[in-house]
Amino acid sequence: MANKLIISSIIALTTVASIQGCGATYNDNYVDFSLEPESSEGDTEDNDASEADIENVLKQFDSMFIYYNDIVSFSAGKNEYTELIEAEEDSISLIFDLDNDGVNEAIVCNIDAECSISELPEYSEDYVKAPVNQKVYKIKQAYFITENNDVEFIDIIEGEYIMQYQCLVSRADCSYLCLNGYYDAAPYGSIITTENDEPVSITEDMFHEGHKYFYTEDTIVWHKSQIGCDMTYVVRESYNDTLAKGGGTGLFSIPYYYKFDGTRPEAYGARKLTEEEVLEMGSFDTESYADADSVEYILFDNGLLYVNSVIGNLQVAYFKCKVYELNQSSRNRWDVVDIRMGFAVENPLEPSTWEYMTRIHL
Repeated sequence: MANKLIISSIIALTTVASIQGCGATYNDNYVDFSLEPESSEGDTEDNDASEADIENVLKQFDSMFIYYNDIVSFSAGKNEYTELIEAEEDSISLIFDLDNDGVNEAIVCNIDAECSISELPEYSEDYVKAPVNQKVYKIKQAYFITENNDVEFIDIIEGEYIMQYQCLVSRADCSYLCLNGYYDAAPYGSIITTENDEPVSITEDMFHEGHKYFYTEDTIVWHKSQIGCDMTYVVRESYNDTLAKGGGTGLFSIPYYYKFDGTRPEAYGARKLTEEEVLEMGSFDTESYADADSVEYILFDNGLLYVNSVIGNLQVAYFKCKVYELNQSSRNRWDVVDIRMGFAVENPLEPSTWEYMTRIHL
């Protein structure tokens, strides 16, 4: 299924033809869609650059293994939806159809400022996993406009930024909008649809923190984020005790996968394994963990093995999580498919049960 880029302008919602190669699309007649500051009138070089930027954004979404059918874009300017609220001069709108009936809904936001992702407060290239050349908007107020033109106020946290480009996934019965952004440089997000013409979040049981996307049509990935991949210990306290008192630095993001049957996502179960059990299932590079102070193995029901390790001393610690998949075509070998700073947990809604977290440091 070809992906499409849908760009809403002041006049209309425009659907445009495909760019060969990456599955992205663009509108070569539409001027005001650049990711950089608007160019002067008649400056064709900037227009060419914006097309390249958009293609790059789509390629980066694809490289993050995000499943989507369409990409929708926030755009500035007045339209029929901004007229339904007290839209300020600095307002943006996002237009889509979540119940697949041909009648659009929209999100309209009054904004304080706009910048690129790389200009966010506390931005870190090592942590922020998103196309850095797209805009983000700092939100003052946000509203959901139903297809009947009813206005629903969206509760936001002061200081939240929304990303310019959002992913849309279509299923037979309805569509789902993956609405993601940042609080400072920490990602947050939710996946919304409509039920009885009212907006609902299907990820309401997950924490607000962390981007949320479709991984496949029937799998959702939550990139749960938290602080604490680096720890400087307080004497005679554990990781959990130090973190509870505001210790720990370093934002990190771990992907957790959820089954999705069209109603609400359901987390895959998980269980801890010993090193011996891991080796019984397939060959594993245990030597790479020879210098680790502690190692934890967590196997999820989708077949992914998360291996937590920590290296440090009595004062500081650094955490890393490697994700493995069993390669049955190579004589049952565990292959690395992802590497993240930080550590995974069996249940993303619960704290870690790793014995290391309760170990007292002298």
